[in-house]
Amino acid sequence: MRVEILARNLELRPALRELVDRRVRFALARFADRLLAVRVRLDDLNGPRGGLDMRCRMTAQLRAGGQVDAEVTDLQIEPAICRCADRLARRVRDARATRLMLRRRRSRVAVSAPVR
Repeated sequence: MRVEILARNLELRPALRELVDRRVRFALARFADRLLAVRVRLDDLNGPRGGLDMRCRMTAQLRAGGQVDAEVTDLQIEPAICRCADRLARRVRDARATRLMLRRRRSRVAVSAPVR
């Protein structure tokens, strides 16, 4: 799994880069074989004015095709990163469960259709 980190209006310090990489890999470790890449975008929306303006957006590229997104806005960037990684892990899990459910439903319909 490849992790790409982009920052806009925010200094991407090595400690912040390490935090992002560690949190993403920890949250998505059980799905690592199903993911091609995770793109992380960090934004400071208001610049130096402050306020609820630190946004973290993550996009996971699934090996089976498609992508899953998560976004969190917070006062500080570190909690936004942690919450966004957890949210992305839940959405990847839900996307997998939905895919399995649809696969089962399709096979059940094909097998159990009565012939008259």
